[in-house]
Amino acid sequence: MVTLNISLPEPLVRVVDREVSGGSYASRSDFFRMLLRMYEVLSGKAALPFELVEFQKRPLQEIEEGFMATGKYEKKFVKGIIAGLKRSSVYAN
Repeated sequence: MVTLNISLPEPLVRVVDREVSGGSYASRSDFFRMLLRMYEVLSGKAALPFELVEFQKRPLQEIEEGFMATGKYEKKFVKGIIAGLKRSSVYAN
């Protein structure tokens, strides 16, 4: 996966953060991924058919095990992801 940095005016940041904190999206990145998927579908430019699905909260243990099962990530990295998720608006409650 590639990281893409964007700059937004404060009012748009508030829109994104409102959606994330409302539980509709797991993160800002998740919001923009879904936005781009919707754009592709609505513009008729989707290269591959895919289904737009709502975010489903999964147990953190399941997420951690999934990362470790790939064999691609070091345990310290995965623990960092899980620690970040625990502080996120979705999992902190």
